Amino acid sequence: MIARAAADAVGITAVADPIPATVMVLSRNSAATLREALDSVVDFAEIIVCDGGSTDDTIGVARRAGARVIDQDPRFQDATGRLRDYAGARLQVVEAASQPWVLHLDADERATPDLVAALRVVAETSEPAAYRCTAHHLVDGTSVASAANYPMWYLRFFHRDSVTGYLGPINERPEFAEGVPVRDLDESFLIPMPPLRAVLRKWARYQRIVLADGRHRSPAEWWREERPRRWREVRWLAWRVWKSRRAEPGPHMPLRYDVARVGFHLAGMVSSGLGACLPVGRMNGGHR
Repeated sequence: MIARAAADAVGITAVADPIPATVMVLSRNSAATLREALDSVVDFAEIIVCDGGSTDDTIGVARRAGARVIDQDPRFQDATGRLRDYAGARLQVVEAASQPWVLHLDADERATPDLVAALRVVAETSEPAAYRCTAHHLVDGTSVASAANYPMWYLRFFHRDSVTGYLGPINERPEFAEGVPVRDLDESFLIPMPPLRAVLRKWARYQRIVLADGRHRSPAEWWREERPRRWREVRWLAWRVWKSRRAEPGPHMPLRYDVARVGFHLAGMVSSGLGACLPVGRMNGGHR
């Protein structure tokens, strides 16, 4: 297996019976968090880190962990080299994968041992399918039991042959062939929360992508289809900020993060509307 051979080459103990799946990670200057992410998936047969021109030790961390590193296709990057089309980059990794199953893990996330064990059972016994699992935030090392965006369900594990494409420049999601079952797992993965300032910088970059992607739609389409959906999200999150603190046991997400998330979704609604009204430029937001 590719990941095992690479691990042996740098002196890392390889797993005797690896999970027949490829872990895909997108990275750019992710050295600070990448090692913990990769340590959580050492049981998998292959890890592919798709890098966007990191200038820190991201590539070194990936290779020392036994990962295969590939460069993000420039078609999916903006003029500064930053990723602008996450769907395209995800599909690039799926096409490069050598294993029958694929796990999507971000460079700042961690798979729990329980989740890894559940995915092993799926990969070794299941027919082609897609699997959703929940995520929990970590703040200062403490697992958050209640947050405005809980429960968070993510479609993160699927059979490679079942994927027909990816949609969405951000918050990208795979598309599957007709009839492919989508199932839920009880296990979760972890998303450590960085300081709020870093979160806001990341979200601001996402808003610029949303603004550009909005140019796929006419103002009438945005008003009729996009605006109601996004407004429902804003209202639901605002209600969840109140409900989670009033009726759910802690530890709670710090209020500053929950309020910022509501603002982020409200800004996303505005950005998508501005993008639909702007007359210039279009971006590719889907790949098949």
